[in-house]
Amino acid sequence: MRSDVKINKLWWEHLAPKPMIARRREVEALLNNFIQTSPNGAEWIKVAKNPNGIFRIKPGQMIPVVQLTFLGKAPGFIAPFQKLKAGHRTVGAATEYQSGPLEEEERALQPIISVDLVTDPLFIQAARQGQTTLDESQITQPSLLFSIPAHFLLSPKHFPKRAYVLYQHIFGHGGSYPNDGFFYVGVTTRSWQKRWSEHKRAINGGSPLLFHKKYREEKEKGRITYVNHKVMGITDDLEKLYATEVIFS
Repeated sequence: MRSDVKINKLWWEHLAPKPMIARRREVEALLNNFIQTSPNGAEWIKVAKNPNGIFRIKPGQMIPVVQLTFLGKAPGFIAPFQKLKAGHRTVGAATEYQSGPLEEEERALQPIISVDLVTDPLFIQAARQGQTTLDESQITQPSLLFSIPAHFLLSPKHFPKRAYVLYQHIFGHGGSYPNDGFFYVGVTTRSWQKRWSEHKRAINGGSPLLFHKKYREEKEKGRITYVNHKVMGITDDLEKLYATEVIFS
């Protein structure tokens, strides 16, 4: 059966980093190709469209994150899927599942869409040549990532101007890629472009906020090779979102 996945244009333009906005059609094409050609594609999209959909997986099984990588202006590709490792850390409220409680080392994970835009020439050259090591201190343009539970883009329930977004800004280098670096958790109704521009002005302006200070320190040391803008939740219930923020902080 042919799938025709569409990403919600309003939410994409509201949440995605500005350099990614024009690539929405490419992201759609890559997702559709994955759904139509991968043995796991049909099941992934079925769960991904469900706001309550999760995969229950054990170590050795595939993590349901579809990571789309773009090297500069070249056509994108879907990176190899990662497998769950023992001790995988998840953050969230305790949840009961209709299929019963989780077994030991079993994890309940939402389908995620993750887009990685690589713009630094050294990164791009290394990737194209298959290099496995690189002097990361020479990276001047951190890779830009955008990660979000798939249903927020595929079957959204809210409108951007009427909803609150819980997000993380994660940054770092080396083995912390893409989720284990320093992070900041926030809630906003503004678009990604506006909120991140506010953070960048504060960082460059000497803001004493811990997040801004740490970003400056790591940048000066040449230890920022990626910045991951990660959406954690979207709702029109502000109290519920603040409660969730406490869990993730």
